Amino acid sequence: MRYTIKNLVFKGGGVLGVAYAGAVEVLSRAGILAGVENLAGTSAGAIASLLLSLRYDEETLKKILLDLDFKQFTSKAEPLRFQDRYGWHSTQPVREWLEDQVRKSRQPGELSGRETFQDFKDLGCRNMHVFATNLNTRSVEEFSVRRTPEVRVVDAVLASLSIPAYFQSFQFPDGKPNSHIYVDGGALLNYPITAFDTPDKNRRGALKANPDTIGFHLELLGHEFPTSDLEFGTFSKWAQTLYETVKDVQSTLLLSSPEHMERTVFIDNGGISPIDFEITPEQKTWLIESGRQATEAYLQLYRYRKSFRSRALRSLMRWRTRR
Repeated sequence: MRYTIKNLVFKGGGVLGVAYAGAVEVLSRAGILAGVENLAGTSAGAIASLLLSLRYDEETLKKILLDLDFKQFTSKAEPLRFQDRYGWHSTQPVREWLEDQVRKSRQPGELSGRETFQDFKDLGCRNMHVFATNLNTRSVEEFSVRRTPEVRVVDAVLASLSIPAYFQSFQFPDGKPNSHIYVDGGALLNYPITAFDTPDKNRRGALKANPDTIGFHLELLGHEFPTSDLEFGTFSKWAQTLYETVKDVQSTLLLSSPEHMERTVFIDNGGISPIDFEITPEQKTWLIESGRQATEAYLQLYRYRKSFRSRALRSLMRWRTRR
């Protein structure tokens, strides 16, 4: 079968983003990844978009995520700066890791890690859109070659993954595109499935779903989250509970639309916390397999929907509805 998938969208999810390695493996095996042109993501989804924009292959991507020690991301705690930087951990260790991935993606010395969206386009990288929350304007902001060509890609990813209170809020160091304060895009748009949709001429203010887009959504499948035992004095658990509560409300609203549901691969996260930076190798392997299985199941359903039999049945149902 010939797939028409050109756009991939990745939901935010902290360390759970490891699961995307399994999803990408299936996409590559099916011949889909080679035809992907556009990427969009928030937080962990922005990291996945960055690596795929740089054209890392599926095996290298999996190795990067399996080898990554997430504890290094929280190795620079600055509690005394919480009041003026609005967060517990500096994002500097994350910056160093991201810039290193950019440098390693091509011949040593060719890239510095400080490239802009325009630089990425000129280098032949896949087009990527990153989303962060602008606290000054109280809105979601998109970073891409279309909107912010002079912004450094790693800076945009850092803005997108700055989990409120857990990581220090982000400010672009060179003042591009502005000097506003940013936090994780997941605060307002954790799953940007509409990133490549276009205005619907028949419905004012509505978007027409792009059929060439599929998204990857991390959640606990088949279970409800138990009531948290959150108490005062446990900052890490407070940050985790706040983050998960906000993003889950957004997902419920977004996925109330059938057109979004049909374009979404639902990946079971096994109840692992997005900010469990001590995630084990066994948990990583489980997440990768979960991403693989979910994507295989989705593509099987995708093929059925595109089949002649499925199209005929839907046409018949529409005809009966009109009678």
